[in-house]
Amino acid sequence: MALEHLTERSSNKYGRALLLACHDRLRRWRLIFTRGAALQADEQLAFVGASVWTFAKTMPTIPHYWTIIEKSHDPAAFTAFVDHIDRHGTSRRWFDTVRNYVDLGEWRYWCMRKRPATLINRQLIAISKCSPPLV
Repeated sequence: MALEHLTERSSNKYGRALLLACHDRLRRWRLIFTRGAALQADEQLAFVGASVWTFAKTMPTIPHYWTIIEKSHDPAAFTAFVDHIDRHGTSRRWFDTVRNYVDLGEWRYWCMRKRPATLINRQLIAISKCSPPLV
């Protein structure tokens, strides 16, 4: 049964709240226990869409945005997205540094090398100075 169908049939607000909380907890566990598996595009879009992105004002010549795990609405999804970038991203060179990047919509996402990563960056692909994918 679909979650929407179950919540519609629930007779009281506490039953609906419990079903939604259980669904959210199962989703988080799936993100944790399937580490290494590629995130689906809708999961990636849901995470980046719900994240709070801050303009990196200390680097105005390299305009980009960042988000940190401490401000994340869902730390498990943050960690899953970092893992997705590491395992399924495309290696590109940015000056002397090689990192993995994930392109999603009009944005390019990457993490710094420090692990565990607590920071994700993004920049518009149109202004990105990264190299083409490395072979």
